[in-house]
Amino acid sequence: MKERLAKLQTETRNYQDGSTYFGEMKNNMREGTGVYSYSHGDVYFGEWKDNALINGTYMFKNGESYQGSVRNGKHGHGKYRYANGNIYEGSWESDLKHGKGEMKYPNGDRYDGNWEKEKKNGYGIYYYSSGIVYEGNYV
Repeated sequence: MKERLAKLQTETRNYQDGSTYFGEMKNNMREGTGVYSYSHGDVYFGEWKDNALINGTYMFKNGESYQGSVRNGKHGHGKYRYANGNIYEGSWESDLKHGKGEMKYPNGDRYDGNWEKEKKNGYGIYYYSSGIVYEGNYV
C-alpha cells in the first residue's frame, strides 16, 4: 500500500474543452481513484487505469446513471438507471445490454432473461405487475 501511495499523486487537471479531472495520477496519466467532470455536464467518478475508465459511476446530466464496469463504454456487469424510471442490471457488451440481465419497470413489470444488442433475445421470464407471467423465448 505504501508503494502505491508513493507512486500516485493527487492532482487537478483542467482541459481545453472545459472538462476537469481531480484524482490520482501516475506518469502523467489518470490512474487510481478520480473524478472527471465533462464540460457538457456529465460526471464520472471511480477507478482509472492507463488514462481509461475501468469501474465506477457515471452520472449523466439528464439524470440517468450507470454504475459498473467500463471498457470503451458499458462493458461487463453494471446497473443503469434511466430517466423514465426503468432500471437494468446485468451484462453489457460494447455499450449495449447483452447477455443475462434484469429490467425493472416503474409500473411493477419485470423482465429477467437474455439480451442481445439491446433487445430481449432467447430465454426469459416477463413478470407483469398484474400477476401474469410469460416464460419463453424472445426473438
